[in-house]
Amino acid sequence: MPRDPQVTQYYKTLTAVPISDVARDLLGSRITEASAHRLECDCPHHQSTSKRSLHVFLDTNSWRCWGCQVGGDVLHLVEFIQSGQCTTKMRGSMTESHKAARDYLASRCGLKPLGAHRKSEAEIKAMEEAYFHKEQCLTALAAIAELFHRRLLENARALGWIRENYGLTMETITDLKIGIANLSSQETIEQLHTEFGIERRDAIRTGAFWLTENKMAKSLLKDRVTFPYWRGGRIVSMIGRKTPWSKKDTMGKYLKLLVHDPKKRPYVDPCMDNSTFYNEDCLLRKPEQVLITEGVTDCIAAMQQGLAVISPVTVGFPKRDVARLAEALAHVKHVFICQDNELSRVGLSGAIMTATLLEEKHIDARIVTLPLGRKQRDARDQLLKDFGIGPDSDPRNLKASLRDPSEEDLATVKRLIADAKIDLNGYFTLGYTAEEFQELLAEAKSPIEIKIAQLDITLDDKQRFKQRQPLMVEIAKLPEYLKEKCLKLIQQRYGKKAITLKALRSELRAGSKAAKAEKKSGDQRQQLATQLQAVKEGSCQEAMLKYRLAADDPSRVTNEELGQVVYQWFKENGAKFFYTQHEEPFVYFQNEILESGSRNVGRRRSYLSVFQKHTGLTKESSSGRVILETLRNLAREEGVQVANLAWIYSQTDTFTVYFNLNNDANEIACISPDGVRLLKNGDNPKGIVLRESDKMRPIQFIPDADPVEAAKLVDRIIMQNMTCAAHDRKFVMAWLSCFLLIDFAGTRPMTRFEGKQGSGKSAAGKMITTLIYGDPQLRTSTTPADYADAARNPLCALDNVEVKNVDTEKNQFFLLATTQAVREKIAIGTNSDVVKTPTKCLINTTGIEPLGAELGEIQTRLFTIEFDEAHGRSGFIEFSVLNEIRKHRDYILSALMIRTAGVLALIKAGWHQAAVELLENRLGNHNKKRCHDYLSLMYLMIICIEEPEEIVAALQTLRESFSFMIERLNEVTEETEADGNQIALGLSILFQAYRKALEADEARQTKDSSASFGERYLISFHSPFRIKKVLAKELLVSLQRVFKDFTGKPFGIQNARQLGHRLLNDRKAIEAAGFQLERVKGSGNRYRYTIEQVAFDEEMDAVEEAAENPERQSNEALVVAMTR
Repeated sequence: MPRDPQVTQYYKTLTAVPISDVARDLLGSRITEASAHRLECDCPHHQSTSKRSLHVFLDTNSWRCWGCQVGGDVLHLVEFIQSGQCTTKMRGSMTESHKAARDYLASRCGLKPLGAHRKSEAEIKAMEEAYFHKEQCLTALAAIAELFHRRLLENARALGWIRENYGLTMETITDLKIGIANLSSQETIEQLHTEFGIERRDAIRTGAFWLTENKMAKSLLKDRVTFPYWRGGRIVSMIGRKTPWSKKDTMGKYLKLLVHDPKKRPYVDPCMDNSTFYNEDCLLRKPEQVLITEGVTDCIAAMQQGLAVISPVTVGFPKRDVARLAEALAHVKHVFICQDNELSRVGLSGAIMTATLLEEKHIDARIVTLPLGRKQRDARDQLLKDFGIGPDSDPRNLKASLRDPSEEDLATVKRLIADAKIDLNGYFTLGYTAEEFQELLAEAKSPIEIKIAQLDITLDDKQRFKQRQPLMVEIAKLPEYLKEKCLKLIQQRYGKKAITLKALRSELRAGSKAAKAEKKSGDQRQQLATQLQAVKEGSCQEAMLKYRLAADDPSRVTNEELGQVVYQWFKENGAKFFYTQHEEPFVYFQNEILESGSRNVGRRRSYLSVFQKHTGLTKESSSGRVILETLRNLAREEGVQVANLAWIYSQTDTFTVYFNLNNDANEIACISPDGVRLLKNGDNPKGIVLRESDKMRPIQFIPDADPVEAAKLVDRIIMQNMTCAAHDRKFVMAWLSCFLLIDFAGTRPMTRFEGKQGSGKSAAGKMITTLIYGDPQLRTSTTPADYADAARNPLCALDNVEVKNVDTEKNQFFLLATTQAVREKIAIGTNSDVVKTPTKCLINTTGIEPLGAELGEIQTRLFTIEFDEAHGRSGFIEFSVLNEIRKHRDYILSALMIRTAGVLALIKAGWHQAAVELLENRLGNHNKKRCHDYLSLMYLMIICIEEPEEIVAALQTLRESFSFMIERLNEVTEETEADGNQIALGLSILFQAYRKALEADEARQTKDSSASFGERYLISFHSPFRIKKVLAKELLVSLQRVFKDFTGKPFGIQNARQLGHRLLNDRKAIEAAGFQLERVKGSGNRYRYTIEQVAFDEEMDAVEEAAENPERQSNEALVVAMTR
């Protein structure tokens, strides 16, 4: 399990308390003897003759009671002294003795008790369990080391090789538990269990084994000599060294234990991080000087000589460990680094790097050069003489000097290169003493002195200057008194005549400037490194920081480059970039569509919040703006082009519909003639990406939903609760059921629920929207909001749409939504950018007043459903019905998707065209003919769940029930058109006004009124009920004036050509209003119109009534009468 960093640091702080102070406080007079390295004490829990069986090791901050056979760290010591117990192998809640010991140490360090850290009981228990997981792991590692040590003691060959090759004593081998891993994996695990009681899982958690794909455990250090790492008197890690009898394919001279990796090696305990330096416990004694060696055996050789020594087991410390090393060496006066003396100078390069890093931490670090023995000198002489390999050869490839070498030559060179090397272990093996080594330490040089000594004096002046430049930067960082010393050393290296101190000082001034710039860069790197520690591993911010840290100069990293890094991080973490046909970029990330260029505030905010979450930047910052723009550009350049984003996508050529289910599983339904299958939105073979509907609750597809049973549910729950005629209910549900097929029809007819207040029309709107969305979504809004709704949702349901609400903008919206046209407008803040708003929905409105002339062309795409409470049933409770719809919504919509697949199969088979022809043959040239493609889909939706023979019959002869539905709705529309047609209304007012003038003349025995009428309206009547052969422009003037005079509103037609078209287009509505229209072509190819009004008794009664009122009132009454 992942280790909580808080608990790790808490226990680490406790166990770092100096054990000497604790032992003196708790044991007091029981301390029998004290030395610089050890306290010998009388154990308080067993009788001892010597009274010194409990030993406290000051060098390792550990202890052991030889009589009780227990030991451990300072925490164990406190618990043992206080209670006689030592908790090391326990799962779950810790013992009270452990908690008491832990709290005791916490008080000494100024920490709160663990229980006071505002942690819940469960959290504290988890922290304690995490700590003891580590204890179990270290116990298992100690057992492994003991087992391997025993195997070494039993193996004379390996033991002899170690002693002879490294000069190690038996005491050293025993004390350090050096061993050999010569058992098979299975044997190792079995012996760990039988001899030490170690479970297989705990052994594997140490990192000493690796798991195969089938979870077989394999020994990591097989046939290697093992060197345990000690810290605090406990084994915390291990390294294996290759031996002469290791398999030839064994990789690497040294191999450390595996470390925890949550993805690759989750089975290794997090405490196994290989962060311990070899013999780092020696630092607890706070020595004045410390030696750093290259290898573990060099380190052990120096330990045998009584030196304070540590080792990174590589040619240098990794940079991540330097800060920890510097902290550990802060009290040390002198640090010496002793690496191998070899031809490749790899060890020397590592020593210089480590020493330089330590000097930057204000630690005096010097480099020791080991003297060559005769063997090394002879090998180097032979390499130079026979093969031309010498100090000037390329250290990265010493064999490169050879020309066409034979296998024998290569073998010889390999042997001589090995013989030319001397390490600290070899140095002491040659018989050198600790005192002689101290003399070497006195001659140790600083990194800068080493670099000066390495200056190539064979170069020309220009090359020399170039070689000195980086050296001058380093010298500039030194104290003033050392700078002059270094300049003199450089002069000595070249010779006084070769270069003057004045010239070197000039170079130093340039180096000082470079050093300041480097310091600034270094400070920035330090700041970035600090930030890196604070961000989450694997995060986008980590990627950005690492990129800057890897750059030669972090300050020169551009925001465009960081934009590339951010883009790559999002891609690597599952993001997919797209752009629409209108060049609008967006990204699909973590099951969400994020629109970077959206002008919708809410959608843009979602994108910006995700951007800030992962980058830490806002669009207001300069970096944020540039990176955001870079992401948009890359999405356009490298992303995939897709159709405009919507809740649905239809491939009409393959008869396939993709529908976003809006659920947590991120599923879309792929509906085709073959059925319904589920895909991942944005992550599917077709690359289909769908936008979520703003209002739709999640849908869970039910594969075995029965369309017939679902139809019964719809009838019971929805249709029977609609307060309209039975045939109208069927029409509404058939219309709604085809919402997934809207791309298979050129016209999407809209519906209108009309009725007086309390008629149930709004309740019907709530029911159908609840079925689609999961909640009622009947609303009132502005036209711009309607466009946004229509672009993102399948059903736009508008409540209380009356005559006063239907302006030009609203009418245009209805027209675009029903014809699939796209709205275009210039983007705000630009002169040329065009915003395109496609509509992808069905439209439903509710209202009281009939909409006639206000809708114009929409009437031919509108089906008006009349609602009346007389059609309702008793006991209707709205919220209960809506809850019932929600309850069965998944089932009904799943069945509807299955039915849609059936309709697509019929379309693929060519029956869509056949259904259109059936409608044309049966209904003729009716005013809803342009809706035939959608009406035919409704017809197919109705019949698709029936038996095959019934479907065939229905496709041969249109069912009367279906034609009756359409014809009845057409009648309602025709009545509305006749009553609301502007031309018919204008003609009615015009004719009645003329007759009114004639009646006035007759009463007064004059012609004044009719003459005034002619002057005002510029038209001549052939009779009181007839206008003969008038031009469209003459009729237009009359209608415009009479409309303004009698209604106070402008006439909706602006020119004669438009009036001519509308007279023909609206002829049926005009004739239904009581007029006969005749058009003939006269001279000049201009049409003339003869219009005759057929008198209706009720209209005449209204005219007579109006005649009895004053003029203005009669005019108003006349208008009212004409509009019924």
